Amino acid sequence: IIPARNEVSVIRRTISSCLDQSYTNIEVLVIAHNSDDGTYEEVRKMSDPRVKAFDFKTKETGKGLALNFGVEQAKGKYILIVDADGIIMKDFLENAMPLFSDGRYIAVQGRFISSNRNYNLLTRMLSLEDDLWSPAYMTVRSFFGGRCPLAGTGFIIKKDTLLEAGGFGSGLVDDYELSFRLSRQKKKLTYAPLSVIY
Repeated sequence: IIPARNEVSVIRRTISSCLDQSYTNIEVLVIAHNSDDGTYEEVRKMSDPRVKAFDFKTKETGKGLALNFGVEQAKGKYILIVDADGIIMKDFLENAMPLFSDGRYIAVQGRFISSNRNYNLLTRMLSLEDDLWSPAYMTVRSFFGGRCPLAGTGFIIKKDTLLEAGGFGSGLVDDYELSFRLSRQKKKLTYAPLSVIY
């Protein structure tokens, strides 16, 4: 599921990275939420039958609304969330899906790597944060069985578990709120450092 609001300049690149997965049993749902820049129309031009575009209009705003709408449309058992400006590596799904095989985990968070690290000082600082948080902090926490929070993009979750938990919230930190809700229910989340999203 790709929630998108006014992302016409990057949406094709993001969809292409999803379609280029080595794991091919997928559908790509783009939820153009209150977009007015042609994002929906741009997605509709793509000819791959796995890509489905939705022009989702609401009075309310919030990423959680678009995500919940996407979950309702999704046919699969697993949901991968990708921000509209993200690029997932070709083996993202192939590396992450085996972590679900023994039934211990209900969600898997991938690794962030900044694609615009050297653009300016702010992007360099944010890249440093990702460098420290993603591989070091998350790998160690995961290895020792600690809580691994979901980070809003680049994560896969079992659809039935997500629905049982009440779906996504519509607050500013919907990802962390969902993580804590799942942790309170004793659900296990893990980290997949080889599943990279830029």
